Amino acid sequence: FNLSLNSHNLPLPLGISFYTFQTMSYVIDVYLDKVPVQKNIISFGTYVTMFPQLVAGPIVRYSDVCNEIDNRNESIYLFGEGAELFIIGLAKKVLLANNIGALWKTIKAT
Repeated sequence: FNLSLNSHNLPLPLGISFYTFQTMSYVIDVYLDKVPVQKNIISFGTYVTMFPQLVAGPIVRYSDVCNEIDNRNESIYLFGEGAELFIIGLAKKVLLANNIGALWKTIKAT
């Protein structure tokens, strides 16, 4: 049997280093007794996968955000406000930024 793996063809999740460092931050904060162990898997997952950070950085220490994660307020009203902000931002991107980008390419080409 030829069981050798070619590491060049091995798919890796996008942003694996971000998740690694984010999780290391949590483990270090727990080890140094800065925060208690998070027993809620949803709260821990929220910290590790904080999407806005994933695309913008930097790595935030768990001790800096654990209170916000543990004491977050969830309601239909707040979800609606968030969805509204997302839709407005998406509309600005599609209607304004895409057109301005195309215009800039035309100007730059001349």
